[in-house]
Amino acid sequence: MQIDDALADYDGFVIRNGQMLGFEPARVQAVSSLRNWIAGASCIARSEIAYLDHSHDLFSISSTDDTVICWLEALVEKLLIQLRRHLGLQHYFRRSNNPKVHVVPRASVTRLGRVLMTPFVVGLILAPVIVCNYLASLTARLITVVSAASLFIAVLSGSTKAKTIELVVAGATYTTVLIVFITSNNASAVQQSSH
Repeated sequence: MQIDDALADYDGFVIRNGQMLGFEPARVQAVSSLRNWIAGASCIARSEIAYLDHSHDLFSISSTDDTVICWLEALVEKLLIQLRRHLGLQHYFRRSNNPKVHVVPRASVTRLGRVLMTPFVVGLILAPVIVCNYLASLTARLITVVSAASLFIAVLSGSTKAKTIELVVAGATYTTVLIVFITSNNASAVQQSSH
C-alpha cells in the first residue's frame, strides 16, 4: 500500500505525458493566423509571445484520424485565403477586425477537402480494374494486381493512422476483389475463344 501511495504521483505524471505526446502538431495556418492577430493587436509583450517561435512544440487539442484529409483541408484553406485576396470572396470568412487574420469556416473546408479526395480514391480503386480489362495475358494481370495492392496498402499506410491489422484486412479485401474480377474476366475470355 505504501508503494502505491508513493507511485501515485509518478503514475499521474506518466499518464499526463502520454496524453501530451498523443496530440497532433499545431496546424501551420493556425499558428500563422495567431501571429498575424498578435502583430495587428500590438498589445502583447514580445516575451509573452516568444512561444510562437517554437511552433514545433505547439500542438492541436482537436485531433484528426486522417492525415490526408488534414493535409487537403490545409490546402483548401490556403486556396480559399488566396481566392479571398484576389476575388474578394468575403462571404466565405467569418468577420475579423484584423484583415491579416483568416478564419475560414470549418464545415466548408472539410466539405471541399472530401470533394478533392473523391477522384483520388476512385482512381486508386478503379485504375487496376480498367488496366486489367485491356490486358490479355494472365501474368500481366497478376502483376497489375500485385502492383495495385502494394500501392493501395502503401497509400493507406502513409495517409491514415490505420493499425497493422486494419491494413492487412483492407489489403486482403481489395486484392480479393481484384482477383475475382481478373479470374471472371479470364474465364469469359477463355469461353469466347473456345466458341
